[in-house]
Amino acid sequence: MRRHRITDTEVKPEMRAVHTKLGQLAKEGMLTEDVENLFTVLWRFRQHRTGPPSYPEITLETVKSLLAETEPHLFP
Repeated sequence: MRRHRITDTEVKPEMRAVHTKLGQLAKEGMLTEDVENLFTVLWRFRQHRTGPPSYPEITLETVKSLLAETEPHLFP
């Protein structure tokens, strides 16, 4: 599978879309596969890290924390 690069102009709109959908799903209060997948995408956008990602344990609390932490940067 080929990994496509995301241009600088695409990053913020894509992060907002992931953030919005993750927020909607998190309000339902269940850790689903979609919640976990969206969490890892948003986490990687935020981390800007070379090499393999180092995710925390994914719980509703870590999801809500990531949403709160990234919101001011995406929705000024």
